[in-house]
Amino acid sequence: EDMIEAEQEEQALAVAASMVKLYGDDPDKASRQMKRSMYQRDLTAINDSFEKKLEGQRFNHEQVLRSKLAEKEKEKEKKELRE
Repeated sequence: EDMIEAEQEEQALAVAASMVKLYGDDPDKASRQMKRSMYQRDLTAINDSFEKKLEGQRFNHEQVLRSKLAEKEKEKEKKELRE
């Protein structure tokens, strides 16, 4: 995570430098663009985190369902053997 933060800071500095070049004569426009860029970066990080959590939950649910299904199959086989 430290590497990711360092990379994000480096990217933010690069974006800031390019914003100064592009909007040097209009600091308000540069500021708005920087805020938009930071918002997009943060939004991407939030989405990535959310997707990882959902994937973990999905995996856990699949494991539970598989074990329950296996248990039901065993019960069904036992019932068929009794008949």
